[in-house]
Amino acid sequence: MAHLRHIDEDLAKRVANGLAFDKMPKAPVTATPVQKMKPSPALQLIGKMKDTLEGRAIGILITNGSDSAVIKKIKKAATEAGAAVKIVAPKVGGRAAF
Repeated sequence: MAHLRHIDEDLAKRVANGLAFDKMPKAPVTATPVQKMKPSPALQLIGKMKDTLEGRAIGILITNGSDSAVIKKIKKAATEAGAAVKIVAPKVGGRAAF
């Protein structure tokens, strides 16, 4: 997570908050100086994405009280559309498998 501080400080803070870190870890020493560069059009996904879930991975966010029938329907529809599905919960092992 500390490596994110080299990429974007605001992003690093948001991730740290999401992971409930008490304080931000120090950014590790880099092998070469960090360079500010323009975004690469070759690596850009926005505007190039196909209108499909095929080959994509999606996360379904759940918590206590989530409707398992709805989650199963969403997972089934996404899988049938070609997506890989991951269930994302506040803690590991806290919910039954979907």
